[in-house]
Formats: sequence, structure tokens, C-alpha cells
Amino acid sequence: MLGWVAQSGQGAIVEDVAHGDRVSLRVLEAVGGRMGLWAPLLVGPRIVGCIMAFDRQTGELFGEADLRLAEALAQQAAAAIANARLYEQARHE
Repeated sequence: MLGWVAQSGQGAIVEDVAHGDRVSLRVLEAVGGRMGLWAPLLVGPRIVGCIMAFDRQTGELFGEADLRLAEALAQQAAAAIANARLYEQARHE
């Protein structure tokens, strides 16, 4: 799923991760859960990471509002990563 998010640059909700063709079985075994949510960390057109969340604790369903929140958090995290990289570059010049 991370590869798909990185290629598309879009977030996604997978309702049944056990049967999702884009979800790694290793990830599923490690975190459990039935439903997953992924959001890319974008710096311009470049992907610098991804946020993922699973429903392991409550079993509640993710909705579009959850995806929008994850994408907003991902945008802030991506900006912080970009700023940290710029700071490091400036420090070494």
C-alpha cells in the first residue's frame, strides 16, 4: 500500500486490509487490524514518507473526515521534514 500511495500521491482507506491486494502481509501481521488508512507526506510533487493508521484498538471505521485529518497531519509533517533538511543544508554551508 505504501508503494501505491507513493506512486499516486493520494491517501487511501482500505476497509478490509486482510483481503486488500495492495497491503503487505508483513504489515498486516505486525499491526493487526481490519481497516487501514494511508496518507502521503508530500513536499511539492515529491513523497518523503507516509502516515498509516489501523483500527486495532476500537474496530471503528475510518471515514473521509479521518482521511482529510491524516492528510493535513501528513502535510504538516512533510513541511517540518523539508524545513529540517533546509536547516541542515544551511548549517553545513
